[in-house]
Formats: sequence, C-alpha cells, structure tokens
Amino acid sequence: MARILGHRVAESLAGRRDAAAGWLDWRRERRGHPLIWLHAASVGEALTADPVLRRLRTAIPAADVMLTHTSPSVSRWPHSLVADHVGYLPPGDRRTMDALFAHLQPVVVVFARSDLWPGLVAAARRHSVPAILLGGTVRPGSTRLLPPVRAALRRTYACLRWVGAVSPEDADRLRRLGVPGGAIHVTGDPRHDQILERSVSLTPAQEILRWTGGDPVLVAGSTEPDDEEVVLRAYQIVAARWPRARLVIAPHEPAPDRTRQLLDAADSHGLHAAVLGAGAPEDTRVLLNRGLGMLADLYLAATMAYVGGGLRKGGLHTVAEPAAWAVPVMFGDCGGRPPTDASRLVARGGGVSLPLAGAADRLAEQWIRWLDDPPSTRRAGLAARATLRGGAADETARAILQFCRKKR
Repeated sequence: MARILGHRVAESLAGRRDAAAGWLDWRRERRGHPLIWLHAASVGEALTADPVLRRLRTAIPAADVMLTHTSPSVSRWPHSLVADHVGYLPPGDRRTMDALFAHLQPVVVVFARSDLWPGLVAAARRHSVPAILLGGTVRPGSTRLLPPVRAALRRTYACLRWVGAVSPEDADRLRRLGVPGGAIHVTGDPRHDQILERSVSLTPAQEILRWTGGDPVLVAGSTEPDDEEVVLRAYQIVAARWPRARLVIAPHEPAPDRTRQLLDAADSHGLHAAVLGAGAPEDTRVLLNRGLGMLADLYLAATMAYVGGGLRKGGLHTVAEPAAWAVPVMFGDCGGRPPTDASRLVARGGGVSLPLAGAADRLAEQWIRWLDDPPSTRRAGLAARATLRGGAADETARAILQFCRKKR
C-alpha cells in the first residue's frame, strides 16, 4: 500500500509542477468565452460535479469549463467528463495563482466535496471571483475539526460565497469550520443525480450473469488491499456453507500489478480466481475486475455488495452506486464514524457496517444471513434504494448560475 501511495504522490507532484503553462496556452485560444473553473481532487469529486456542470452547460452554452485535479486517476478515467480541458492543478503559490487568474479570468471557481485548496481560494478572493463548494461534506471526526486545524483553515472556509451541504449534519460541521451561516444551503448530494442519470452499460453485468448461471454473487467494489484480505477470508467461510455463492472483486484502482497480487492472494486462500473478460473456467468462483470505470454497472448483477475503504478512517468509497440498483451494502465502519450516505443506509436498514476487529467473521455472518433469507435481502435492497434523492444538482446549478451572470 505504501509503495502504491508513494507512486501516486510522485505522479501527482510531477503533473502539477509544469501545469500552469499548459493552462495558459489553452486559454489563449479561448478568449471571449466565460470560464467556469472546477477543482475536483479525484474522480469521485469530478463525478459529483458532473450533473451540475451539465445543467450549467445547457444554461450557458458559450461557457468553457476547465477541470483541475490532483489525482492521477482523473487523467486515466475512461469516460468523458463535462470539461473542455482537464489537467493538474498548478502549484498554489501566490505568484503562480495570480498569473493564472489574470490570464484565465474565470467567472467562478467551484470545489467539489471537501477538497478546498487554500491557495486557490485565496487567489479567488484577491481577484474578486466567487468561490463555491458543491456537495459539501465533512466526515464526523475529521482532523479538520480539531481546534488547531480548524483555526488554520478558518479564513479559507470564510471566503466561500455559497456552499451546498449534503446534509444538515454536514452543514453544521461546515459552519464550525468557518463558512458564513448565510452561505450554507442544505441541497442533498449531487452525486445521487449523477448516479441516477448516468448512461448504463449492460455488458459487464451480462457477463457476470452468464458466469453465475443464477447463483448469488457478492460484488466487492472499490476495494483496497486490506478489504480484499477480509473479503477473501469471509468468502472461505461462506463457501463452506454456500458452495454455489460467487464473488466479484473490483479494486479501487485496477492495474496489472494489482490483478496479479489479487490472483496470488486468492490462491493463498485456496481459491481459484480468474479475470473478468478473460473467459473464466467452469469451476471458477471468484472473478477479478481489471477495467476502470466499470464498477457502477457491475453492481447491477449483484445479490449484495461490499464497498471498500471503510476499514480506514475517512476512506469509505461511494455506497450510493450499489444502492441505486436496490442492492444491500456492507462496509467497514470507518472507525465508528461513517459518512452521511453510509450512516443513512444503516439507519434505514439498507446497509450493515462492520467493525475493524473481526470484520471477516462479521462479513461472512451477514453474507450468509442474506443468502439464507432472500426476502430479507430484497427488503434491505429496497431500503438502500430509498436513500437516494435527486434534485441537488438543480438547486446547485441555479445558485452557481446566479454568480456567473453577475460576473459576465
């Protein structure tokens, strides 16, 4: 894990180092078009902003959208994002940022989720450009809420002109961080709009359904290495009672070396695994996904789902994707402080959180319980689906549109 993270950081730093020149060259050819600047750290943040930007594009067809990011995953994302140009966020020093704002002249700077960059927010304030946060969320127990960190970030949050908070609880935490009370609006989560509106590919699910032949399958999505160890150990327990049960594992960042590691890990547990799309032998009970951008469609074939990242504090990936298909969800409990969507799933009976201690046994126990009681599984899936709410993108786009019109 440390080696993977180190590679990501190095790639991000290298990409950011020379990014400013590329942005200046791009804008030179687009003078005269109003510019919306979206900063989304990673793919999840970009997808959260996607339905909002689509609505803004309809309202202001002449506008250009630039998307800056800090994660290499955005550069590798196989699906189109609503942006005219995508690239790394340049270094946040004052000289670089002032040069960018003077040349780019954005009408608004939009942040998604929780990834505020103080240098970018400060530059927006100096150049009288409104800074906006959409899909705003702050995890309970976030280090940002600690007094020293909160004090250091207060000025940054105080500069935000409009914030769309995912929930009342998120709104309260954003207020504690320094966002002016009058700037905060509880909108819900634009990511729900993105999930509900996105185009669907049936191909991945069809392949899984042909492989299962109707057998129940758990799709473990957005997994990290610690999740995969838990899931494989749990599957050993489940398969002893339900030998026809199937497992699909889709790593958070699939890559050839991750696929090899997973094949080896499955083998070490006495499990024969194959790669999705490579023609699984008849006796295969575990499939590994190595395709980027396929996970949301894989959940369509799931009887139940496990979402990774929650075995670490603050790391849980999106649980709304399986919930959209009325699939009940299991996940690590994020140290007892799961994010809004996950808490809502548990409260409404659509999800189960797993403690770090004994996670594999607890996962196997719940997995078997749902296998033994299909009506209960269906009820849990419908409860999960009921947690999704559309409409946040409409409210958010209307608010941003007002700021854009004031600047034009």
